[in-house]
Amino acid sequence: MKNTQPVTLPQYPKDTEYEEFIAAYFQASQYYVERSIIDRRKKNGKEGEVLEIDIVATDYGCYPPEQILIEIKSGSWGFPEVFKLVGWMQYLEEINRGLFVVQKKANNHPLKSSIAGQLNVEIISNTELERTEESLARFIDPKHVDALDIQTWRYAYWIERKMLRYLKARKKSEKKEAFFNAEEYYHEVSNSIFFTKNRLERIQKLYALKGRFPNLSAQCGNEETLHKTNGNRIPEKVFKDTFWYGKINTVQAACFIEHLSRITIIKNSIDLLLYEDDRAQTDVEVIPGWSIDQMESMPESFRLALREIEGDEDLALYPTFWQWFIYVFGGFILDGEKDREYALLSAKTGIAESHINRALEVYDLFFPTEGGWLKSRSNANYRYLNLFPAPLHGIGAFYRSLHYSSGTEKDYEALDRLFDEMTNSHLANWINAAYNLLNKC
Repeated sequence: MKNTQPVTLPQYPKDTEYEEFIAAYFQASQYYVERSIIDRRKKNGKEGEVLEIDIVATDYGCYPPEQILIEIKSGSWGFPEVFKLVGWMQYLEEINRGLFVVQKKANNHPLKSSIAGQLNVEIISNTELERTEESLARFIDPKHVDALDIQTWRYAYWIERKMLRYLKARKKSEKKEAFFNAEEYYHEVSNSIFFTKNRLERIQKLYALKGRFPNLSAQCGNEETLHKTNGNRIPEKVFKDTFWYGKINTVQAACFIEHLSRITIIKNSIDLLLYEDDRAQTDVEVIPGWSIDQMESMPESFRLALREIEGDEDLALYPTFWQWFIYVFGGFILDGEKDREYALLSAKTGIAESHINRALEVYDLFFPTEGGWLKSRSNANYRYLNLFPAPLHGIGAFYRSLHYSSGTEKDYEALDRLFDEMTNSHLANWINAAYNLLNKC
């Protein structure tokens, strides 16, 4: 590898990086995690920010799934911050458990903890980062928490931030329509949808957004070379630069946003089935008496997918599976190590090895495309999610290089030992793409 200057995570993260540090522990413990959720509203032509949520962690290991509203404070805090969190829980209605994670103990800490507890908020003092697992023990399962997983999730978050920051900078400097569209699409998917209380309406809005911003990656690809937004295909040169050589461009971010939209549809579809099936659940708004057959306004692929998966044994684990597959596994499967790959996916997501193929098939059920979403190359031994950002592929390659090493190997020797030359070359290109994005942008 040519890269000699390491890209490292901060040992003592603050602010956004501290929020990601805490989020990584919940992700590693098989929660579905949503981060930095902003509620913006318009009135009289003016837009204002209502609130910004640090983390919402959903535990799909219980029934119905339980959501936890998490506020992170790396600086000073007091009763106002506690009461603000309680107010957000009341505003959101369906979340009735709060967690306040602080790096600094406040004056009268026992009193503040006691009052917060009466309001269903737990305060955790995490003054020693090395003991974070112990601090969060009431919420996470230590058997699922692995230092490599925490590290990889943090790198994946960093990649996401860098891609979006690059997109924002290009939008600001070049003012191209496709870049504005991409940023708006991201905001709607990762923020606005969350504050829609009706679950079926959330899904309807997500499909409407897909229709409103079709071929987003192709639009950005055309802007990269042809300087026009119209176009249903990514130009050949841009395609090769993006997916073969991992060039930093707006297509990387656009592809990420499109995949994020798809897993958000899957997540909310699973929620629709799970919450509606729980007849005693009264604080979550769904369509009373809805049935799949009555959803004529929804895409046929959506209705067929719901029918197909509603009886699946691992139904509740699909949202978590897809976050792991995209963020940590980098959207690809190494077929040369398929048994180990499936065993690792099973250990991290809770889905039985024998059901991994079904979990992967869910993407095709909801979003059918010719030849399926998982593609293979004739000269390499892996399957990859089509139109996937190279830097996140790089995170998956980095994860495998460390997970499959013997313990005495250095850097990428595990890749050289395990895989054929062409597969190795592609993994190295992906790792370089991740490195370049983190180091240069």
